[in-house]
Amino acid sequence: MQIGDDKPSRFLQRMLHEVPSNVGNMNAIIRQLWIQQLPVNVQTCLAQTEEDDLEKLARLADKVYEVTTAAVSSINTSATAMDNVASELRAEVAELSRRI
Repeated sequence: MQIGDDKPSRFLQRMLHEVPSNVGNMNAIIRQLWIQQLPVNVQTCLAQTEEDDLEKLARLADKVYEVTTAAVSSINTSATAMDNVASELRAEVAELSRRI
């Protein structure tokens, strides 16, 4: 099972749904397996906490995931804007070169 496009809390819920109800307390094992499937930056933040409550841990993971995803999205948008500016500059230089 992989996280895909899910938020960490949703991914945890999917994992918990797969555990048969007749199995005892598997929280420690599920916690470890869940964390291993999260993005490295989220894993790094969660490694700093000793929280045992999976729901609280999932909410924290969601916050880290949202912040880092927004930061990456912002960087990608900036890179696209820079590519557009570079393309416009190349076109202008080509036009000026043609005129000379």
